[in-house]
Amino acid sequence: MIKKYGILLFALLFILSGCSPEITPEEREKITVQFVNKANDILEQHENGKKMLQQVMDQVSKGMKRTKAQNAIDQGRKVTERIKQDLFGTPVPEDMVQLKEKILLALDKRIKGYQQLFNYYDFQDEKYLKKGEELLNEADQLFHEVKDKVNP
Repeated sequence: MIKKYGILLFALLFILSGCSPEITPEEREKITVQFVNKANDILEQHENGKKMLQQVMDQVSKGMKRTKAQNAIDQGRKVTERIKQDLFGTPVPEDMVQLKEKILLALDKRIKGYQQLFNYYDFQDEKYLKKGEELLNEADQLFHEVKDKVNP
């Protein structure tokens, strides 16, 4: 019984310690290219999402119903959640782990910002609008930092 738990403990420590087989330079290059391409796709989607959100907010000021605005914002949130889930499982080279974490943080802020805007249109309370805009601006700043590192 103790041997069984000892082996499980060893296996768990091995996995958690980050020990992984060495990768060849070709595999590393392939992983790097795939990650950079994915990061660029995320940056492009971020810009498209910003434009869409601005259009929705402009339309609301011209009389668009709040429920339509909420639907559009919720779609943006759902797309961002799917992107985050996809990125989460993406392998990255060791030197790009912090960049991946920064993208995930930006996506989190964006998701929370969308939720705050959704709440604003639901409850008509300015605090949600202010917080949502603040979170989206923070996410935007993080995306700009990522863009500078991915595309120097």
